[in-house]
Amino acid sequence: MLADRIKASILIVDRQRQVIRILQTALESLRRGFAIHGVLSGEEALLEARTRPVDLLVADYKLPGMNGLELLQRIRILRPQVKSILTDSDSDPAVQIRALEAGVDAFFFRPMPVANLLAAAMELLGLPAEVEAIDSGMEHGLEKNLSERMSRLRQELNAASVILVDDHGQPLVRAGNLPETEIESSVLPVLISAHGAGQKVSRLLGRSPQRNVYFYHGEVYDFVLAAVSQSYALVAALPEALSAEKAAPVHFLVEDALQDISSILEKMGISLALDESLSVPPFLIEVEHEAEPVLDVLDKQLQTLLEQPSGLDSVEAGAFWEPDEASAELTAISADGLTYEQALQLGLAPEDD
Repeated sequence: MLADRIKASILIVDRQRQVIRILQTALESLRRGFAIHGVLSGEEALLEARTRPVDLLVADYKLPGMNGLELLQRIRILRPQVKSILTDSDSDPAVQIRALEAGVDAFFFRPMPVANLLAAAMELLGLPAEVEAIDSGMEHGLEKNLSERMSRLRQELNAASVILVDDHGQPLVRAGNLPETEIESSVLPVLISAHGAGQKVSRLLGRSPQRNVYFYHGEVYDFVLAAVSQSYALVAALPEALSAEKAAPVHFLVEDALQDISSILEKMGISLALDESLSVPPFLIEVEHEAEPVLDVLDKQLQTLLEQPSGLDSVEAGAFWEPDEASAELTAISADGLTYEQALQLGLAPEDD
């Protein structure tokens, strides 16, 4: 029985490394001595399952290559007693139905309350979900602090939703929801692209890009995009139009929240440091010069040739145009000769027809 073991082995499989870190930190906060391993693909997960026991599989449905359900079916061949938790970020009921029909033990749409996932993990591993254990962990610790700080920002901004998003456009933590889910799914990836572009501009200007704040105006919502780090951004949807007078107070409130959220994430073991490999020295970007037009190049070549000395003096140059004496002798008419007209008059040449 799993409950009789001192340690349980948990395998986390997700295409986003930061999600693995968050879940691993949450599980470690329970202080149960779990052996926790995280990988980024189903293929890596199968290698792990062949080399070490897996008591609980926590997997994202959308993995590169095989999906989470296919992975679970293959791991069951190696580890028939494995328990499973599957997550999905698209809120697609069809995926949930397929997962439950396939025998997945627990299913969560993302972003999900971490405390709920912890409680499910404890139950599946046959361990008592003691209130003290969870309270001493993420629920009354860092994860709760993060949720509370985002909820507070939502109230301060009177926002419909405040979401912590990763650099793939995936929501990690949210406070509030937009009634129009299609707006969020279409807008978030574009905002994250703008976030990445802003990071590059800041590096080119030699400034830290971690405090950029942008405002976007729309017909239904105005959006605020704030850089938490190179890999994370905060997105707030405001149902009221953001006037110029409101922009300054909103900027101040967002700046204050960014400092708190950054501190909480770092305490959770999530690095917010800049990737030095992406750094660019300011104003040292070499710009390729446009090719000169062909006519300009030919003009310069001709000018160069004209400026070069010819090596001939004026007498030699004039002699070039003098007729060649040998040629003149060949073309001159001899005094003893007759022309065709003279020969014709003398009857020495045939008449033309």
